[in-house]
Amino acid sequence: MYILIVWLLITIGFLLYIQFSSTMGNIWFRNGYFVPLGAIHLILFPFKEIKMWTFSSMWIINYWIWILPVIILILFQKIKKKKLDSK
Repeated sequence: MYILIVWLLITIGFLLYIQFSSTMGNIWFRNGYFVPLGAIHLILFPFKEIKMWTFSSMWIINYWIWILPVIILILFQKIKKKKLDSK
């Protein structure tokens, strides 16, 4: 449950950041219309563009870099659980 809450908070934080960022901005609302597909495209874009991974200046708009701490937390918990189960 804890991981789900952290994931939701990071996702909401990312979406708010890209919406109100002075350099990116207007991902959800364009010309007065609500367009959630813009955020979805931005979340999936790093899988199409290698520069989103290689340029550290692009990491701030790379959702998967934002979510990396949650992935590490999940892996850490699984390893810890496996060690406890093996004892």
